[in-house]
Amino acid sequence: MRGDFVTSHHSVILLYTYPMQNSTLIQMAQTANVRGASRLTWLYEPIVFIYAVGSLLIVSSLFALPVVFYVMATAGVEAALEITEAPPTPQLALALLFSSFIGIYLVVWMWVRFMERRPYVTIGFQPKQAAWRYVRGLLIGVGFMFLIVGILAPFGLVDWERAFNPSPTILAGVGMLFVGFVIQGAAEEVLVRGFLLPIFARRYSVWTSILLTSLIFAALHLLNPNLSAIGTLNIFLAGIIFALYALKEGSIWGACGFHTTWNWTMGHIFGFNVSGGSFGGPNSILFDLMETGPDWLTGGPFGLEGGVIVTVLLIIGSIAIYLSPTNTTDEYSNA
Repeated sequence: MRGDFVTSHHSVILLYTYPMQNSTLIQMAQTANVRGASRLTWLYEPIVFIYAVGSLLIVSSLFALPVVFYVMATAGVEAALEITEAPPTPQLALALLFSSFIGIYLVVWMWVRFMERRPYVTIGFQPKQAAWRYVRGLLIGVGFMFLIVGILAPFGLVDWERAFNPSPTILAGVGMLFVGFVIQGAAEEVLVRGFLLPIFARRYSVWTSILLTSLIFAALHLLNPNLSAIGTLNIFLAGIIFALYALKEGSIWGACGFHTTWNWTMGHIFGFNVSGGSFGGPNSILFDLMETGPDWLTGGPFGLEGGVIVTVLLIIGSIAIYLSPTNTTDEYSNA
């Protein structure tokens, strides 16, 4: 009886895992014609990892230098040192998000174009249903955040920090930060789920690739301010849910939208810290709320991502996405 139970459940797991291995996102990466592939063999994936993370750290820092130097010249050294954690105006926050993340697109394009010799759209940007997939991802990210606040609010775990005041200045600030997080959210998805995940999946199992890239995603946030153990776990789980979303959809359009509004709604609709940091000051927040419950539950200074409510919802959301159908039929052409 127990053997039948284990066998049947193993079959169910394989039923959902095999289609993910054939996800359009992974199939598109198979079109690569890697330079020197016969010589690189097992070294290829570690080299890609070093290139991706090293380039991210170097390019992001270099591209952000003009913003840092501007702040240093106008407000002093101390303000320049603090800007990466809490840019005080929407304009500076947008400039910092743009300059820090725009280089990621170039880094990935260079490797895909010159090393793998495949079109850029094969990282998950195929045009079929692109607008709908992106908008759907945006709505899911907004819905997730409203659900979290909707769970916390009836129990008095959040409260108003400032009265609601949708002035033109605040609406403009909220809009600026939306643009900033469009760039930031999509850049992280391009690097981790569009670039690394399919390349790893060419050699390793799909679940090994999901776990590896989610660990990388969590590691990239280890230097964030106010980081906690629960926050680190939740960043890892967010990596899993974004990876599952991208694999099931067969593209990264939806994951880009999901990631964008996850951050933007948390930070600029509700006013919580985003992965430990705050961006744009009070003139970029629509409903300025604050946590009033214990940090382990609400997230405390790390933001909602530091609380176990988010842990539970990410696990439930990941299971729901895992059980959904996998897209294995898209092409990356315009057809």
